[in-house]
Amino acid sequence: MDSFVNELLKYLFGGFVAFMVKVSYDKYRDVKKGKLKKDFKTAYETVTELHYNLDYILSETGAERALILKSENGGGKPRLDAHLYSSIIHEAFNGLPSIKDKWQRQRIDADYSKLLSELTNRKIYTIFTKDLEDKSILKDNYISAEIKMSRVIELYEDEKKYIYMSLNYLEIPSEEERPSEMDVIRAAVTNLKKLFKKD
Repeated sequence: MDSFVNELLKYLFGGFVAFMVKVSYDKYRDVKKGKLKKDFKTAYETVTELHYNLDYILSETGAERALILKSENGGGKPRLDAHLYSSIIHEAFNGLPSIKDKWQRQRIDADYSKLLSELTNRKIYTIFTKDLEDKSILKDNYISAEIKMSRVIELYEDEKKYIYMSLNYLEIPSEEERPSEMDVIRAAVTNLKKLFKKD
């Protein structure tokens, strides 16, 4: 009788455990599916908000193109034994054409590296094309597009990447336009920084 009761308990207990494992797995799967949908939804909303801010800058300032770029060495902080690269990850444009497809994993030269170093210190940096080193990758790009000035702004940094924005101008804004432009840019940058911190 005892052996029958033991076998019955093992059978019932084993069945109960199997049932609980299945219920737990089904619940996990459903939550995971829901989470995945939520993650895509959140990602699309974040990208939409990012582009709204870029479009806002273009509509309220003299900038003709707004670029969000990522600098990396392929998976870590800059090191002397690894090449640095820059890629455009988002863009909006008015009077200038798209450059996103042409600026992917662009190897950073010495002049561009100095610019990024300066940016990490200042957080916002104005570049005049005439002041760039001759034959630098950036000056060549700016001259071919007739860009006279850019404002470059730090957005986010972590262990693997450095995110920054470049606003390209065909004409240099006047001193009278500068304060209102900077108010618009600051507001958008605050929003963009929040988006990258959330991501």
